[in-house]
Amino acid sequence: MPEKGRHRWLTFLRVGRKISFAWSLTAVVAAVFIATHQLGIVLPVPFLILLVTVGLAGGFGGLIAGSLAGAFMSLSIVYAWVLDFGPVTLTGSLLNVALGCSVAIGFGGFLGVMRDQIVELVVELDQKRRELDEVNRRLEQRISKQSEALRRTTQR
Repeated sequence: MPEKGRHRWLTFLRVGRKISFAWSLTAVVAAVFIATHQLGIVLPVPFLILLVTVGLAGGFGGLIAGSLAGAFMSLSIVYAWVLDFGPVTLTGSLLNVALGCSVAIGFGGFLGVMRDQIVELVVELDQKRRELDEVNRRLEQRISKQSEALRRTTQR
């Protein structure tokens, strides 16, 4: 496999692992939340914990991970609404559920987009730095050649 193609493949795998880890954190927390509820164990502020994991997913994994994490939180909200438990402001009515799901997906997606934009800017900045290094290298070569030519003319 050519080196450039191999590099892209390895980069894709690293990004894929990061995205998988990011949204799977929310999936695991949502599963624990549902399992503990079925066992009759009450967790402190589970929806807040889920929202934090959605933020982490978007911040670490980007748009896809943030949106997937928001979807898992949304499933937890719907689950709580169907079984009629949880804070009334989140699971009290269908409108509350819809707004809560929108906030979850929107929050994860927003942070994911912000992270993706930062990564793009860092890549662009790195490219500009390489271009500047190349310009500096050429300038140093020109100065070196001109200095050598000047030395030769002064030595005559």
